[in-house]
Amino acid sequence: HDRAPYNTKDCGFDGGDCDIHRVGNYTDCFVHIPDQIGDGNCNDWTPYNTEECGFDGGDCVLTPVEGYEECFLLPGDHNEIGNG
Repeated sequence: HDRAPYNTKDCGFDGGDCDIHRVGNYTDCFVHIPDQIGDGNCNDWTPYNTEECGFDGGDCVLTPVEGYEECFLLPGDHNEIGNG
């Protein structure tokens, strides 16, 4: 199980069934698939979307859309504005 509550530090990362990896600059971030951190897609679940993992490497942080100062979207969704 690659999701909470199974794949968490408290549950021994599914009793050792899940290979976990520490993610680069995030010393307290341990995930099953480290390449998903900061890949442009928000993984909105634990352990990815946590403070320890930089809220999925910034993928789950709302940011302003260029040209629309009051419009905040996930980084991967900015191209959805004005796409027809």
